[in-house]
Amino acid sequence: MTAQTNTNARRGSQGIPLSRVLVVDDEDFMFVSFRRALPSSRYATTFVNDGHKALELAATHEFDLAFVDYFLAEMNGAEVAHKMRDLQPKMKTVLMSCYSELDQSTKLELSGASAFLVKPMHTAEFSSDITRVVEGLLPAQDRQRAGV
Repeated sequence: MTAQTNTNARRGSQGIPLSRVLVVDDEDFMFVSFRRALPSSRYATTFVNDGHKALELAATHEFDLAFVDYFLAEMNGAEVAHKMRDLQPKMKTVLMSCYSELDQSTKLELSGASAFLVKPMHTAEFSSDITRVVEGLLPAQDRQRAGV
């Protein structure tokens, strides 16, 4: 799968810059959930299903926030998040997993991630989780850009 972006523009309909979000997950259904939770009028969201592709994008494109699945095929999400943070120290990262029993604090510390979300996420719950993460992690000017 090549990278997919839910908007071609870097600005919303009113000319306000969009918050740039990278989603890294090997489950296609998660992209549908993120599309619903992150409207293209507020977020420029890019989706990839591979850690290596995520690192390529992080080396060439600026992101404000990245959501990274912990269990990826060739490279675990903690490693991907750590390497992305090396490339973009200001980018906030959130690890995700369907296994809530993971030692979350250890994984967060090792990866440099700012938060951990448990999957699967139902759309209503997921939208509120995204809002909570955005409000907690992005600076006020980025939240204003996103309309949060």
